[in-house]
Amino acid sequence: MPLGHLPKINSLLQNDAPKNEDKVIYLTKNEIDNLDKILSKSKLIESSILSEVTNEAQSKKESLLDLLIDKKILSKEDLGKAIAKYYDIDYVNLLDNPPEKEDFYKLPYPFRKSYSAIIYKESQNSLNIVTANPSST
Repeated sequence: MPLGHLPKINSLLQNDAPKNEDKVIYLTKNEIDNLDKILSKSKLIESSILSEVTNEAQSKKESLLDLLIDKKILSKEDLGKAIAKYYDIDYVNLLDNPPEKEDFYKLPYPFRKSYSAIIYKESQNSLNIVTANPSST
């Protein structure tokens, strides 16, 4: 199941694509606690820079994630890619590849809501679903 940014569904339905800062990223407590491991595995940030910012976050008692984003070391999209790599799944940016309007309604509402999931791609033999939280599936 691919990980992706799930913009507000109403915006996609209205073809009113949200701005990049409107992207939603859900992190579990485990992902927050292991953010340094996730980022190390992704190799998106040099280990020396990651170590430096991790130490700064600890000394300032700030969130590592907030500090990385505030310092523009890491974008939300890069974070999504890193988490996808951590789970060994594909990353999909739905702003660049929006699903068809009718695909929003093919999954039962309780499932869509519980897993923040929508259909990304469908073929005769398969159904690809994108979720904001792959650890819950």
